[in-house]
Amino acid sequence: MLIIIVFLLSFTKHSSAQARSSNDRNEEAVDSLEQKNYLFAFPVLFRLPETRWGGGFASLFNFHINKKDKISPASQVQFGAAYTQNNQILLYLPFSLFWKERQHVAYGEVGYYRYSYNFFGAGDFGTNQAQNYDANFFRLRLNYLRELKNRWYIGGRIWYEDYEISSNEPGLIGEQIIRGDEGGRVLGFGLILNQDKRDNVFFPRKGHFIELVSHPDFTPISDFNFWRNRADFRLYSSLSKKVVWANQFFVDLVSGSPPFFSMAMLGGQRRMRGMFEGRYRDRNALLFQSELRADIYKRFGAVAFISAGNVAFQSSEFAVNKTVLAGGAGLRFVLDKEKHLNLRLDFAASRDHRDFYFTIGEAF
Repeated sequence: MLIIIVFLLSFTKHSSAQARSSNDRNEEAVDSLEQKNYLFAFPVLFRLPETRWGGGFASLFNFHINKKDKISPASQVQFGAAYTQNNQILLYLPFSLFWKERQHVAYGEVGYYRYSYNFFGAGDFGTNQAQNYDANFFRLRLNYLRELKNRWYIGGRIWYEDYEISSNEPGLIGEQIIRGDEGGRVLGFGLILNQDKRDNVFFPRKGHFIELVSHPDFTPISDFNFWRNRADFRLYSSLSKKVVWANQFFVDLVSGSPPFFSMAMLGGQRRMRGMFEGRYRDRNALLFQSELRADIYKRFGAVAFISAGNVAFQSSEFAVNKTVLAGGAGLRFVLDKEKHLNLRLDFAASRDHRDFYFTIGEAF
Protein backbone atom coordinates (compact mmCIF):
# COMPACT_ATOMS: atom_id res chain seq x y z
CA MET A 1 0.00 0.00 0.00
CA LEU A 2 1.21 3.42 -0.89
CA ILE A 3 2.27 5.21 2.30
CA ILE A 4 3.42 8.65 1.21
CA ILE A 5 3.70 10.79 -1.90
CA VAL A 6 5.46 14.13 -1.69
CA PHE A 7 5.40 16.55 -4.61
CA LEU A 8 6.61 20.03 -5.39
CA LEU A 9 4.91 21.78 -8.25
CA SER A 10 6.77 24.35 -10.36
CA PHE A 11 4.78 26.71 -12.57
CA THR A 12 6.02 28.56 -15.62
CA LYS A 13 5.00 32.08 -16.55
CA HIS A 14 1.67 30.61 -17.65
CA SER A 15 0.47 30.75 -14.04
CA SER A 16 0.95 34.49 -13.76
CA ALA A 17 -0.68 34.92 -17.15
CA GLN A 18 -3.75 33.15 -15.78
CA ALA A 19 -3.89 35.47 -12.78
CA ARG A 20 -3.71 38.53 -15.00
CA SER A 21 -6.46 37.20 -17.25
CA SER A 22 -8.98 37.09 -14.40
CA ASN A 23 -9.11 40.88 -14.55
CA ASP A 24 -9.28 41.05 -18.30
CA ARG A 25 -12.33 39.35 -19.81
CA ASN A 26 -12.14 40.56 -23.38
CA GLU A 27 -12.17 37.86 -26.01
CA GLU A 28 -8.73 38.65 -27.38
CA ALA A 29 -7.07 38.13 -24.00
CA VAL A 30 -8.81 34.80 -23.44
CA ASP A 31 -7.87 33.52 -26.89
CA SER A 32 -4.27 34.55 -26.30
CA LEU A 33 -4.21 32.74 -22.96
CA GLU A 34 -5.64 29.51 -24.35
CA GLN A 35 -2.82 29.29 -26.87
CA LYS A 36 -0.04 29.53 -24.27
CA ASN A 37 2.45 26.68 -23.99
CA TYR A 38 3.49 25.70 -20.49
CA LEU A 39 5.37 23.11 -18.47
CA PHE A 40 4.72 21.52 -15.06
CA ALA A 41 7.43 19.57 -13.24
CA PHE A 42 7.52 17.95 -9.82
CA PRO A 43 9.62 15.41 -7.89
CA VAL A 44 7.89 12.30 -6.48
CA LEU A 45 8.61 10.20 -3.38
CA PHE A 46 6.70 6.96 -2.73
CA ARG A 47 6.73 3.63 -0.94
CA LEU A 48 5.13 0.36 -2.10
CA PRO A 49 5.46 -3.22 -0.80
CA GLU A 50 6.91 -4.24 -4.17
CA THR A 51 9.39 -1.37 -4.36
CA ARG A 52 10.14 -0.19 -0.81
CA TRP A 53 11.18 3.49 -1.09
CA GLY A 54 11.30 5.04 -4.53
CA GLY A 55 11.71 8.48 -5.99
CA GLY A 56 11.98 10.39 -9.23
CA PHE A 57 10.27 13.17 -11.11
CA ALA A 58 7.46 13.78 -13.57
CA SER A 59 6.68 16.57 -15.99
CA LEU A 60 3.89 17.61 -18.31
CA PHE A 61 4.17 19.83 -21.37
CA ASN A 62 1.00 21.35 -22.85
CA PHE A 63 1.27 23.02 -26.24
CA HIS A 64 -0.55 23.87 -29.45
CA ILE A 65 0.85 22.56 -32.73
CA ASN A 66 -0.67 25.54 -34.53
CA LYS A 67 -1.58 28.54 -32.38
CA LYS A 68 -3.99 29.76 -35.07
CA ASP A 69 -6.03 26.57 -34.68
CA LYS A 70 -8.89 27.50 -32.30
CA ILE A 71 -10.64 24.10 -32.49
CA SER A 72 -7.96 21.56 -31.57
CA PRO A 73 -7.42 21.10 -27.82
CA ALA A 74 -3.92 21.47 -26.46
CA SER A 75 -1.53 18.65 -27.23
CA GLN A 76 0.20 17.06 -24.27
CA VAL A 77 3.43 15.17 -23.66
CA GLN A 78 4.30 13.75 -20.26
CA PHE A 79 7.59 12.32 -19.04
CA GLY A 80 8.35 10.47 -15.85
CA ALA A 81 11.32 8.65 -14.37
CA ALA A 82 11.63 6.82 -11.05
CA TYR A 83 14.04 4.47 -9.27
CA THR A 84 13.37 2.28 -6.22
CA GLN A 85 15.28 0.58 -3.42
CA ASN A 86 14.62 -2.74 -5.16
CA ASN A 87 16.58 -1.48 -8.20
CA GLN A 88 13.43 -1.01 -10.24
CA ILE A 89 13.27 1.52 -13.06
CA LEU A 90 10.27 3.31 -14.56
CA LEU A 91 10.67 5.50 -17.65
CA TYR A 92 7.52 6.56 -19.48
CA LEU A 93 6.49 9.11 -22.07
CA PRO A 94 2.74 9.18 -22.89
CA PHE A 95 1.47 11.73 -25.41
CA SER A 96 -1.69 13.08 -27.07
CA LEU A 97 -1.47 15.23 -30.21
CA PHE A 98 -4.23 17.19 -32.00
CA TRP A 99 -3.84 19.22 -35.18
CA LYS A 100 -5.63 20.69 -38.23
CA GLU A 101 -8.78 21.64 -36.31
CA ARG A 102 -8.85 18.25 -34.58
CA GLN A 103 -9.13 16.38 -37.87
CA HIS A 104 -5.99 14.44 -36.92
CA VAL A 105 -5.33 12.78 -33.57
CA ALA A 106 -2.33 10.76 -32.42
CA TYR A 107 -1.73 9.31 -28.98
CA GLY A 108 0.28 6.58 -27.34
CA GLU A 109 3.21 5.80 -25.06
CA VAL A 110 6.90 4.98 -25.20
CA GLY A 111 8.32 3.44 -22.06
CA TYR A 112 10.77 1.14 -20.36
CA TYR A 113 9.91 -0.65 -17.10
CA ARG A 114 11.81 -2.86 -14.73
CA TYR A 115 9.13 -3.47 -12.16
CA SER A 116 7.44 -5.92 -9.77
CA TYR A 117 3.84 -7.15 -9.99
CA ASN A 118 1.59 -9.42 -7.98
CA PHE A 119 0.12 -12.42 -9.80
CA PHE A 120 -3.07 -14.02 -8.49
CA GLY A 121 -3.45 -16.59 -11.23
CA ALA A 122 -5.30 -16.46 -14.50
CA GLY A 123 -8.33 -18.21 -15.91
CA ASP A 124 -8.84 -21.62 -14.30
CA PHE A 125 -5.71 -21.05 -12.17
CA GLY A 126 -7.09 -18.12 -10.20
CA THR A 127 -6.05 -17.90 -6.54
CA ASN A 128 -6.27 -15.53 -3.57
CA GLN A 129 -2.56 -15.95 -2.84
CA ALA A 130 -0.31 -13.40 -4.55
CA GLN A 131 2.96 -14.39 -6.20
CA ASN A 132 5.42 -11.55 -6.73
CA TYR A 133 7.34 -11.47 -10.02
CA ASP A 134 9.67 -9.12 -11.88
CA ALA A 135 8.87 -7.87 -15.37
CA ASN A 136 11.49 -6.16 -17.51
CA PHE A 137 9.93 -4.78 -20.69
CA PHE A 138 9.92 -2.10 -23.37
CA ARG A 139 6.58 -0.65 -24.50
CA LEU A 140 5.61 1.13 -27.70
CA ARG A 141 2.00 2.11 -28.32
CA LEU A 142 1.14 4.29 -31.31
CA ASN A 143 -2.36 5.29 -32.42
CA TYR A 144 -3.38 7.55 -35.29
CA LEU A 145 -6.93 8.63 -36.15
CA ARG A 146 -8.46 10.70 -38.95
CA GLU A 147 -11.86 12.37 -38.64
CA LEU A 148 -14.61 11.07 -40.90
CA LYS A 149 -17.56 13.30 -39.95
CA ASN A 150 -19.23 14.67 -36.82
CA ARG A 151 -16.29 13.72 -34.58
CA TRP A 152 -16.24 10.10 -35.80
CA TYR A 153 -12.65 8.96 -36.28
CA ILE A 154 -11.07 5.92 -37.89
CA GLY A 155 -7.46 4.84 -37.74
CA GLY A 156 -4.91 2.24 -36.77
CA ARG A 157 -2.63 1.26 -33.94
CA ILE A 158 0.64 -0.52 -33.30
CA TRP A 159 1.19 -2.15 -29.89
CA TYR A 160 4.55 -3.66 -29.07
CA GLU A 161 5.87 -5.03 -25.78
CA ASP A 162 8.80 -7.35 -25.14
CA TYR A 163 8.85 -9.02 -21.71
CA GLU A 164 11.47 -10.73 -19.61
CA ILE A 165 9.80 -12.31 -16.57
CA SER A 166 11.22 -13.97 -13.47
CA SER A 167 9.51 -15.10 -10.28
CA ASN A 168 10.61 -13.85 -6.85
CA GLU A 169 8.88 -16.67 -4.94
CA PRO A 170 7.28 -20.09 -5.53
CA GLY A 171 4.04 -20.16 -7.48
CA LEU A 172 2.49 -20.73 -10.89
CA ILE A 173 4.97 -18.45 -12.68
CA GLY A 174 8.12 -20.43 -13.37
CA GLU A 175 6.36 -23.81 -13.49
CA GLN A 176 5.55 -23.56 -17.22
CA ILE A 177 1.85 -23.85 -16.45
CA ILE A 178 0.87 -20.30 -17.39
CA ARG A 179 1.44 -19.20 -20.99
CA GLY A 180 4.04 -16.44 -21.14
CA ASP A 181 5.54 -17.05 -17.68
CA GLU A 182 9.03 -16.68 -19.14
CA GLY A 183 8.13 -13.54 -21.08
CA GLY A 184 7.92 -13.03 -24.82
CA ARG A 185 7.17 -10.49 -27.52
CA VAL A 186 3.70 -9.23 -28.41
CA LEU A 187 3.36 -7.16 -31.58
CA GLY A 188 0.09 -6.42 -33.30
CA PHE A 189 -1.62 -4.00 -35.65
CA GLY A 190 -5.20 -2.97 -35.00
CA LEU A 191 -8.11 -0.86 -36.25
CA ILE A 192 -9.84 1.85 -34.22
CA LEU A 193 -13.23 3.51 -34.65
CA ASN A 194 -14.30 6.16 -32.18
CA GLN A 195 -16.43 9.22 -31.62
CA ASP A 196 -15.33 11.92 -29.20
CA LYS A 197 -18.09 14.40 -28.29
CA ARG A 198 -16.63 15.45 -24.94
CA ASP A 199 -16.58 19.17 -24.29
CA ASN A 200 -13.13 18.88 -22.68
CA VAL A 201 -10.49 16.21 -23.19
CA PHE A 202 -9.01 16.50 -19.68
CA PHE A 203 -12.14 17.12 -17.58
CA PRO A 204 -15.40 16.51 -19.50
CA ARG A 205 -18.55 18.07 -18.06
CA LYS A 206 -20.88 16.79 -20.75
CA GLY A 207 -20.81 14.63 -23.84
CA HIS A 208 -19.68 11.10 -24.58
CA PHE A 209 -16.75 9.05 -25.86
CA ILE A 210 -17.05 5.77 -27.80
CA GLU A 211 -14.11 3.62 -28.92
CA LEU A 212 -14.11 0.24 -30.66
CA VAL A 213 -10.83 -1.62 -31.21
CA SER A 214 -9.95 -4.84 -33.00
CA HIS A 215 -6.35 -5.86 -32.45
CA PRO A 216 -4.78 -9.18 -33.59
CA ASP A 217 -1.33 -10.47 -32.54
CA PHE A 218 -0.12 -13.34 -34.71
CA THR A 219 3.12 -15.21 -35.25
CA PRO A 220 5.73 -14.81 -36.64
CA ILE A 221 5.82 -11.08 -35.76
CA SER A 222 4.47 -11.92 -32.28
CA ASP A 223 5.43 -14.85 -30.06
CA PHE A 224 1.74 -15.51 -29.37
CA ASN A 225 -1.49 -15.91 -31.34
CA PHE A 226 -4.48 -14.03 -29.98
CA TRP A 227 -7.07 -11.46 -30.99
CA ARG A 228 -8.30 -8.61 -28.76
CA ASN A 229 -11.59 -6.76 -29.26
CA ARG A 230 -12.43 -3.84 -26.98
CA ALA A 231 -15.36 -1.49 -26.51
CA ASP A 232 -15.15 1.61 -24.32
CA PHE A 233 -18.24 3.77 -23.67
CA ARG A 234 -18.07 6.92 -21.50
CA LEU A 235 -20.89 9.34 -20.67
CA TYR A 236 -20.57 12.68 -18.86
CA SER A 237 -23.46 14.74 -17.43
CA SER A 238 -23.49 18.07 -15.56
CA LEU A 239 -25.80 17.69 -12.56
CA SER A 240 -25.15 21.31 -11.60
CA LYS A 241 -22.62 24.04 -12.29
CA LYS A 242 -20.13 22.39 -9.92
CA VAL A 243 -21.02 18.69 -10.07
CA VAL A 244 -20.31 16.21 -12.89
CA TRP A 245 -21.46 12.60 -13.11
CA ALA A 246 -19.08 10.40 -15.13
CA ASN A 247 -19.78 6.81 -16.19
CA GLN A 248 -17.76 4.20 -18.09
CA PHE A 249 -18.65 0.77 -19.47
CA PHE A 250 -15.65 -1.22 -20.69
CA VAL A 251 -15.55 -4.62 -22.44
CA ASP A 252 -12.35 -6.54 -23.22
CA LEU A 253 -12.69 -9.80 -25.19
CA VAL A 254 -9.58 -11.87 -26.00
CA SER A 255 -9.62 -15.03 -28.10
CA GLY A 256 -6.86 -17.44 -29.11
CA SER A 257 -3.85 -18.17 -26.88
CA PRO A 258 -2.80 -14.94 -25.10
CA PRO A 259 0.07 -14.82 -22.58
CA PHE A 260 -1.06 -14.07 -19.03
CA PHE A 261 0.22 -10.47 -19.27
CA SER A 262 -2.02 -9.79 -22.29
CA MET A 263 -5.23 -11.20 -20.84
CA ALA A 264 -8.22 -9.02 -19.99
CA MET A 265 -7.60 -7.58 -16.52
CA LEU A 266 -9.25 -5.71 -13.68
CA GLY A 267 -7.39 -3.43 -11.28
CA GLY A 268 -4.98 -0.51 -11.42
CA GLN A 269 -5.20 3.27 -11.39
CA ARG A 270 -7.59 3.61 -14.34
CA ARG A 271 -9.81 0.52 -14.43
CA MET A 272 -11.03 -0.49 -10.97
CA ARG A 273 -8.99 1.46 -8.45
CA GLY A 274 -8.65 -0.39 -5.14
CA MET A 275 -7.11 -3.55 -6.60
CA PHE A 276 -3.65 -4.53 -7.74
CA GLU A 277 -3.33 -4.26 -11.51
CA GLY A 278 -4.28 -7.67 -12.87
CA ARG A 279 -5.87 -8.83 -9.57
CA TYR A 280 -8.46 -10.60 -11.73
CA ARG A 281 -7.66 -11.73 -15.26
CA ASP A 282 -9.06 -14.08 -17.87
CA ARG A 283 -9.90 -14.14 -21.56
CA ASN A 284 -12.79 -11.70 -21.12
CA ALA A 285 -13.62 -8.84 -18.76
CA LEU A 286 -16.52 -6.47 -18.12
CA LEU A 287 -16.23 -3.27 -16.11
CA PHE A 288 -18.57 -0.49 -15.05
CA GLN A 289 -17.37 2.65 -13.24
CA SER A 290 -19.33 5.60 -11.93
CA GLU A 291 -17.87 8.77 -10.41
CA LEU A 292 -19.23 12.02 -8.97
CA ARG A 293 -16.86 14.99 -9.41
CA ALA A 294 -17.41 18.25 -7.56
CA ASP A 295 -15.68 21.61 -7.46
CA ILE A 296 -15.32 22.59 -3.79
CA TYR A 297 -13.26 25.72 -3.31
CA LYS A 298 -11.20 27.64 -5.85
CA ARG A 299 -8.71 25.11 -7.30
CA PHE A 300 -9.79 22.25 -5.03
CA GLY A 301 -12.28 19.51 -5.80
CA ALA A 302 -13.41 16.11 -4.56
CA VAL A 303 -14.69 12.88 -6.08
CA ALA A 304 -16.47 9.71 -4.98
CA PHE A 305 -16.46 6.60 -7.15
CA ILE A 306 -17.54 2.97 -7.35
CA SER A 307 -16.78 0.20 -9.83
CA ALA A 308 -18.02 -3.31 -10.57
CA GLY A 309 -16.19 -5.88 -12.68
CA ASN A 310 -16.34 -9.45 -13.91
CA VAL A 311 -13.98 -11.84 -15.71
CA ALA A 312 -14.71 -15.10 -17.52
CA PHE A 313 -13.09 -17.60 -19.90
CA GLN A 314 -16.02 -17.36 -22.34
CA SER A 315 -18.28 -14.34 -22.71
CA SER A 316 -21.26 -16.63 -22.03
CA GLU A 317 -19.80 -17.46 -18.60
CA PHE A 318 -20.15 -13.99 -17.05
CA ALA A 319 -22.12 -14.38 -13.82
CA VAL A 320 -23.54 -11.93 -11.30
CA ASN A 321 -22.17 -13.93 -8.36
CA LYS A 322 -18.64 -13.48 -9.76
CA THR A 323 -18.88 -9.68 -9.80
CA VAL A 324 -16.27 -7.86 -7.70
CA LEU A 325 -16.68 -4.35 -6.29
CA ALA A 326 -14.35 -1.49 -5.43
CA GLY A 327 -14.78 2.14 -4.56
CA GLY A 328 -13.31 5.19 -2.90
CA ALA A 329 -12.92 8.94 -2.84
CA GLY A 330 -10.32 11.51 -3.73
CA LEU A 331 -9.15 15.09 -3.86
CA ARG A 332 -8.35 17.23 -6.88
CA PHE A 333 -6.16 20.27 -7.43
CA VAL A 334 -6.62 22.20 -10.68
CA LEU A 335 -3.29 22.75 -12.38
CA ASP A 336 -4.78 24.65 -15.33
CA LYS A 337 -8.05 26.54 -14.82
CA GLU A 338 -8.72 27.09 -18.51
CA LYS A 339 -8.58 23.40 -19.43
CA HIS A 340 -9.40 22.03 -15.96
CA LEU A 341 -6.37 19.75 -15.92
CA ASN A 342 -6.24 18.13 -12.48
CA LEU A 343 -3.70 16.68 -10.13
CA ARG A 344 -5.49 13.75 -8.46
CA LEU A 345 -5.06 11.85 -5.22
CA ASP A 346 -7.47 8.95 -4.71
CA PHE A 347 -7.97 6.41 -1.97
CA ALA A 348 -9.74 3.23 -3.07
CA ALA A 349 -10.53 -0.14 -1.51
CA SER A 350 -11.89 -3.56 -2.43
CA ARG A 351 -12.55 -6.65 -0.30
CA ASP A 352 -8.87 -7.63 -0.16
CA HIS A 353 -6.86 -4.49 -0.87
CA ARG A 354 -6.71 -0.72 -0.42
CA ASP A 355 -4.40 1.83 -1.95
CA PHE A 356 -3.64 5.48 -2.75
CA TYR A 357 -3.27 6.72 -6.33
CA PHE A 358 -1.46 9.91 -7.30
CA THR A 359 -1.23 11.09 -10.90
CA ILE A 360 -2.27 13.78 -13.42
CA GLY A 361 -5.66 13.66 -15.12
CA GLU A 362 -8.83 11.72 -14.41
CA ALA A 363 -9.13 7.94 -14.41
CA PHE A 364 -11.58 8.07 -17.34
